[in-house]
Amino acid sequence: MPAASIWENFQQSLMTAIERGEHQEQQDLAYWQDKVFKKIILYALPLSSITAIPSILIKYLQGYKYVPLIDISVVLAISLVVFSGYFSLSFKKKFVAVALTFLSIVLITMLGSFGLGSIYLLSIAAYAALLFSRGAAYLTVIVNAVIYALLGMVIYWKPFDMPLIHAYTAGTWIAYSLNFVFLNVVIVSTISYVLDGIERTLQDKVQLLGQLEEKLIEINSRNQQLQESEEHYKSLFYLNPSPMWIFDIDTLQILQVNEAAVLKYKYTEPEFLCMTFENICTPEALTELLTGLKQPAKKEGERLVTQHRYKDGENVSIELRCNTIPLDGKECRLAIGRDITQQLNHIKAIEEQNQKLREIAFMQSHVIRAPLARIMGLSGLITQNLTAPPDPQVLSYLDISVKELDQVIKSIINNSGEILPAGLTNSDTGTLEESESNNV
Repeated sequence: MPAASIWENFQQSLMTAIERGEHQEQQDLAYWQDKVFKKIILYALPLSSITAIPSILIKYLQGYKYVPLIDISVVLAISLVVFSGYFSLSFKKKFVAVALTFLSIVLITMLGSFGLGSIYLLSIAAYAALLFSRGAAYLTVIVNAVIYALLGMVIYWKPFDMPLIHAYTAGTWIAYSLNFVFLNVVIVSTISYVLDGIERTLQDKVQLLGQLEEKLIEINSRNQQLQESEEHYKSLFYLNPSPMWIFDIDTLQILQVNEAAVLKYKYTEPEFLCMTFENICTPEALTELLTGLKQPAKKEGERLVTQHRYKDGENVSIELRCNTIPLDGKECRLAIGRDITQQLNHIKAIEEQNQKLREIAFMQSHVIRAPLARIMGLSGLITQNLTAPPDPQVLSYLDISVKELDQVIKSIINNSGEILPAGLTNSDTGTLEESESNNV
């Protein structure tokens, strides 16, 4: 099997075994400590196997029978625990620290060498600072100091024979121990300081992510409100019973049109969108339209009466109300139209009736009064000369005045007929006129 495949299988098996107890929260410092532990084991196990073989052979040839056996046992124990699925990740990390501590004590006491075992103790302090809390890391330093102190007492009192007693004096051991304890403290303090900074950074990141999530929720809420407002606007625009258009202020190009405008003007929506506002107004009203639609902002919302033409050619009077509205990042105009043709026709009819009434009033106060005054004067002359035959000239004047008054009355009746209520017909007025003639 190729070496690459062996490495991949080993890595996959190790990751699968360790990840069973791994922290899943990626924003937590413990998650990254678990990742560091995986990397340490991933590279330490194969490298320790490679370096252990020559080391065991050398120790065996030097006459150390139990040290190689203990080395192999520690490596196998760590491998079995790490690859086991029965232990938690926290237990595996602690077991590695304890096993290496035991191995370092064995190396110091049996080999009589301060350096090799102390290197393991120093590495255990760094290991604890990286993978455990600050308290656990400093506890490791204390444990190392206690180990050095106990071994120093063994060297000083010599309760039993071991290679360490012959290799160091108590003073030398104390000097070496204090330096290594100092290195333990420096390494643990430095690593703890760095991890504290990383943890604060992660906490700031979590806080920032929380704030960003709140902002995103707020933005999503605002977008939802904007979407609801847009839907509401579309409903108000497209379902409004009054014709409505949105057009470009500069070109008067129609950009949107609602259903009411399509129904009233009889143009389809695609036809409207190919037209400008000028196409739906009469030529006579074009100048007024252009002037009114381009009113300054202070006159927005004012009514503008103009003439429009439906698709079938019918001309109607439309009252427009225009306001500025943004559309696709551009200022446009929203126009609302109301057909006031019938209203204007009613106003025109009322004005014509008022004019007729003014003419009748003028006739009554000026035109009728002249022949009536002459008749009254002639009637007085006839009354004064009842004993004599009537003067033919007087009778002629009377006849003329009567006919003139008759014409004026007929004119009044005709003018009145144009503004009489619908229930009073021309036949009624004719009967009234005939009755008055008979009475005369």
